[in-house]
Amino acid sequence: MDEQNLIEVFGEVVSDLDINYQQYPSIFYEKCRYATSLNIASDNHERLEELKLETRLWLLLDTLRSKDTKNFDYANRVEWLSLYIEKPQHPAEISGVKWVNTQADIGTVTKNEVTELDVDGPLRQGRPVNVRDNQLDYHIFKYIFQLLLLGEYELATKFCADTNNWTLRGAIQYVYGIEAVDAVFIENCRAMSSDTQSQKLDVYERGIYGILGRDINAVKPLCTTWEELLLAHIRTQKTIDEFKIALQSSSPEIQQEGKNHYRQLMLALIEGESSFKQYVEQLVSELNVSSDPADLAEEKLENAVLINKIDLVRTILHIQIVFQHVLEPVVRLYVVQLCDDSHQPQSINLVPAYIKELNVQEQPSIYGQVLAELMNPILISQQLEIAEQFPIDLYKCLEHALNLNFELYEQNVAVKSVSERVIRCICTTLEAKRFELGFQSAIKAYHLFLLNKDINGAIKLSLSLDIEHLKEQVFNISAASGYTPEIVLQLSLLRDYAALSDCCYKLNEASNICGVGTQLPFTASEESLVVVNAACDSVFVGLQFEGPEDIKTSYFPEIVSQLLKIVERMETVANRFSVIVMQLATKLADDKDELYKYFSTDILGALVTPYLDSQVCS
Repeated sequence: MDEQNLIEVFGEVVSDLDINYQQYPSIFYEKCRYATSLNIASDNHERLEELKLETRLWLLLDTLRSKDTKNFDYANRVEWLSLYIEKPQHPAEISGVKWVNTQADIGTVTKNEVTELDVDGPLRQGRPVNVRDNQLDYHIFKYIFQLLLLGEYELATKFCADTNNWTLRGAIQYVYGIEAVDAVFIENCRAMSSDTQSQKLDVYERGIYGILGRDINAVKPLCTTWEELLLAHIRTQKTIDEFKIALQSSSPEIQQEGKNHYRQLMLALIEGESSFKQYVEQLVSELNVSSDPADLAEEKLENAVLINKIDLVRTILHIQIVFQHVLEPVVRLYVVQLCDDSHQPQSINLVPAYIKELNVQEQPSIYGQVLAELMNPILISQQLEIAEQFPIDLYKCLEHALNLNFELYEQNVAVKSVSERVIRCICTTLEAKRFELGFQSAIKAYHLFLLNKDINGAIKLSLSLDIEHLKEQVFNISAASGYTPEIVLQLSLLRDYAALSDCCYKLNEASNICGVGTQLPFTASEESLVVVNAACDSVFVGLQFEGPEDIKTSYFPEIVSQLLKIVERMETVANRFSVIVMQLATKLADDKDELYKYFSTDILGALVTPYLDSQVCS
């Protein structure tokens, strides 16, 4: 199972409304554990290690959330950490007789070894035991140290008895047994583990006294992994005083382990929910909130090694969902990744499940961006169907999407793809049955397109809307109450815009076919007659436009001027076009429509009078 599969698996869990927040950690743990098992044979060892750590993280959170307390108590911290530290192997060839080789050497003149074999003999005499006994002691003490670190006190005391280490046996029983711990005894153990004794004791013997005496400095050098170091702090201090304790280690390996973001998340969770929230806020402030997924995978964080940043975002987001405290920047980063073309197309269908985790005020800024950029009709339909299942304010999100695309259009009028985004977004709004918002936006789009002379954009909008079908849809939905006056006005205005756009398009087509603006001779054909007739008919419909005055002022004179130029090219071919001019002049002079007010007297006369005079003369 790769990262893409985990994205989908986690998304399906969050999408399932029958699963509550308390169940998430255990489910995520099982999913990661299964993914780890599938990657055991993988050559990608780094990815396998990440999966193991994430599995460990979810087990930690599952344990944390299963308790009544908000903070992870001492016993549970120790138990969880102990699960992931390798169990020590019982030393081979351990004799029940202590220092048997040293005993054999007593009385030998050539040996400068201890001669008093009680446990304090070497310290008192300042003499060592036999080299072979010293090696055996090393393995014995190491095993006892590892048992104590893991909390295996009974095994440790039994092993001490089996190897005749009675002093250590008594000390362990005294610290971890029934008797109350004496502060003086603890201090004595600390003295035994101190630097002044370091040359006289075996390093692991000193570590044993370090655990018993709560001396982290004696224990820390013996830890070989980040987990052991963290457990040593808990064993010796029972509190975590510093956030980055792993960085205190002198071991480069442990320092590197401590930088891993999963371990840092675990440490923050162990400290408590408030500590986790603080850590995430700090981490998010370091993340570069970028819309380029390539950037998300290639940056270094101050508190983490080079990682796939989106992997970190995924983990943080799902932990936040468990806590029901989701930060908007984290959702934004994750949604950017889900919408990235490099992922499977179905990944975008997971977006609504995460949008629902935001409060209503935060939803539009992220989900609106997603809806603004969606162009695939199939994905749009799927997205709307899924979004309707969740507590998402789809109206506000669509409104934000439309505003984004309108702003983009105003900044990039000449870019064809931008007008297509506006149109697609309007269609998305209407498909979501937010008709009033959709109609308002369509009217705004027509107005923008026509003001910017984007006739092609206006025609594409008309073709996409299918106004008569929309009217039928709205009527069916509101059959009981009928149309609202606002809807009736909007539909009427949309028809007017569509008619005016159609008029402009057909006039342009007729001008091209007639060669308007050129001196080339024109020979009419059956095709040109059809095109010009359609353009002429459309003018009378277009001039009935009842929309904004700025559109009338801009387009009415232009329409008439363009029609007259076409007629000038066509009047030698068919008398019908002279009749059209007379009809047009009559319409412009009609006091009912008052179209003449959109023309200056001079321009109106210059446009119409020559044609009327020629008709009178003929």
